[in-house]
Order: sequence, then C-alpha cells, then structure tokens
Amino acid sequence: MKKLKAFSLIEIIVVLGIITMILGMTTVYFFNYKAGAALKISANNIMAALNQARSWAITRQIEHGVVFDLANSEYRVFAKPDLATRQFVNKEMKTSSGVVIESTTLPNDALISNNPVAVFNITGSAEANASIFLKNSQGEYYTLTIVNATGRVRIFNYQKL
Repeated sequence: MKKLKAFSLIEIIVVLGIITMILGMTTVYFFNYKAGAALKISANNIMAALNQARSWAITRQIEHGVVFDLANSEYRVFAKPDLATRQFVNKEMKTSSGVVIESTTLPNDALISNNPVAVFNITGSAEANASIFLKNSQGEYYTLTIVNATGRVRIFNYQKL
C-alpha cells in the first residue's frame, strides 16, 4: 500500500492566515492610493480648464475665465465679451468623488453669484496671482498656482499655511 502525501490541517491554516494578512495590508494601501489618485486627477482637470480658458483668450482675443463654485466643488469656463455679461462656453465640471475645492485666493465676481473667478486677458496673462486649494478625504492637499504675468498654472503637492 502506498503512503499518500498531503498537507496537514495546521499547514493549511498557517498559509490561509498569511494570505489573509497580505490581503488586509494591500486593501488599506489600495484605498489610500485611490484617494490620492482622485486628488491628482481633479488637480489635473482644473489645470486643464484653466489652460483652456487661457488658450481661448489668446486665440479668440476675448477675455476668458474659470468660475469656481466652492460649495459644490464645481467649476466652469466662461467667455467675457463685455463687462456686463458672462457666457459659459462649456458644461459644469465637478471634482472627483472625495475631493473638494477647499478655498482659493481668487477675487470674487459679483456678476457670477459672487464666486471666485480666474480671468485671463487676451495676452494670456491672468488678472491676479492666485492659488486654488484641493483636499481629499485622506487630508492630502494639492495647490494650483496661477502666475499673473504669464498666466501659467502649476500644481504643487502641499497644503496652505
């Protein structure tokens, strides 16, 4: 009679315990990674909207800007053909789930429900130096900074002071 080779019950339990520990550690890492990725995606999308407004201001020779709704973490690109009107040129965009636009240093625009606005001139320069602060559910920050002389937008991975 041949002797059968098999694993003992204790060996199987130890292996299952090790697998459970590894899955537990990677699950925590995955959720932290997901929150960080959502923050980075939101920052890049806002940067794209700001760059789009700057580009349209230069090519169309009409001031364009981005208005931010801090209460709903939404933003929208608009054209500014004259001082009395604002014409929205694209749909309302929202940050990723779990990401909020915490605050900005942008000036408020009384014509658009007193929300903060970044306006770009026909030369591509911005009306003011400004920062936009994004925060995710993990407490991480991204800061978008607009340089008024050039209108360039940069993203930094730090929180406001």
